[in-house]
Formats: sequence, C-alpha cells, structure tokens
Amino acid sequence: MKKKFILGLAILFSIGLSTTACESNNPQKETDGLAEYKEDAKAKLTAYIETLEPDDYSDGNWALVQAAFMAGKKAIDAAADNTEVDTALNAAFKEIHLVDYEGRDFVLTISVEETTVKHGEDFVVDVCLKNQSGEGEEIFYYYSPFIPYIANWTDTSFDPFIPPQPEVLTIENNESFHETRHLRSMGYSDPSAETWSPIYLPIGNHELKFRVLLTQKQQEIEIWSNTVMLTVQ
Repeated sequence: MKKKFILGLAILFSIGLSTTACESNNPQKETDGLAEYKEDAKAKLTAYIETLEPDDYSDGNWALVQAAFMAGKKAIDAAADNTEVDTALNAAFKEIHLVDYEGRDFVLTISVEETTVKHGEDFVVDVCLKNQSGEGEEIFYYYSPFIPYIANWTDTSFDPFIPPQPEVLTIENNESFHETRHLRSMGYSDPSAETWSPIYLPIGNHELKFRVLLTQKQQEIEIWSNTVMLTVQ
C-alpha cells in the first residue's frame, strides 16, 4: 500500500509539473491574467477614492489626492507583473492617505517589508501614529495600541488573556509612536467552530489596515491607517 501511495504522489506531482509547463508556454494567457489583475487593482483604488469626501479637504489638498490617484493608475498600468502591481497600488494608497485633510488630528500609517510571503510565514509591519492635534494625548490599550484588521482574521500575536490594567501611552504634539508588528499569516478564526480554532491565512490577496481607538475631548475616536495589499503564496 505504501508503494502505491508514493507512486500516486509521483503521478500527481508529474501532472502538476506538466500543467505548469503548459501554462508557462502560453504567453497570451499570462498577458490576459496580468491585464485582469491590473483592472482589479485600479478598481480597488477607485473604490478607495470614492470613500473620501472632497469637503474634508482644502482645494489644494483635494487636487493632490486626485493627482496621486491618477499617478497610481498610471503606475499600475506600467507594472510588469503582479508584484509590481501590488507595489504601485500600495504606494498610491499610502500617498493618498498621507494628504492632510482639514481637521485631521492624528495620522496612522503602515508599511510592510515584504507584501508577498509563503504560506505560514509572517508579515513584518511598521506602524506609525503621529499626533498633530495641538496637545499631548493619552491612549489606553492592552498589549498594543495598534489593532490590525483583515476581514475575518484574528491577530494571534498576543496572549488572549487580558491583563487587569491597561497600559497608558502619551504622545506629545508633533511626536510619533512607532511599533514593529510580526503578523502571522495564520490566525483566521473559523466561525463555524464551537471554540476558537486558528487556521492558516488562505493563499491569495488580503487587504490589511490598522486602527487606533482613543478618547479625545470625552469622545471615542477611531483612526484608520492606509490599506496595504498582502499576498500569501
């Protein structure tokens, strides 16, 4: 039985190699796939722009947003492969996010060392919160003030047991707080399971962003970062 099982694997493996070889010899299929990937990236960028309100910006800053949007689409069109498409899309997201709009007291930004990793590897993320509110602000948090968000994903970097007292972080005006996070590419929580059950972050593309919750002038404020496209292979 063992010999038959090994032989079966060998046959499946050879079939996989054969299929890959056929696909790589079809340049038209690869070109069509890249074109579709670019259109999907431009659609994501357009959807992001549509969430913004021109009235939140000065005329000059809204012009910068539009310029970054157009430059992002051109960079996506000029990309030579999927990785370059992701890089162009992430750069556009960040540039648009960094345009200061009227009334913005805090700016939360993220950047990722490698936006593509193998199944099971970590993403290394730099998170930065800048305070430009005009005064020092306190943030109360458990483990980290930065909360990562991917749809249906649970960050498993920290112990699930909450400490009895929160930490307090004070950021003075015009100062920034940085943190490097190692996000596991595993940690999806299976909603059908009776108990919390982590499973691997699936192979494919995922949209990552971070948020910070703080209380300012007796109101809870939710601050979101730019979006970064991640790929698990």
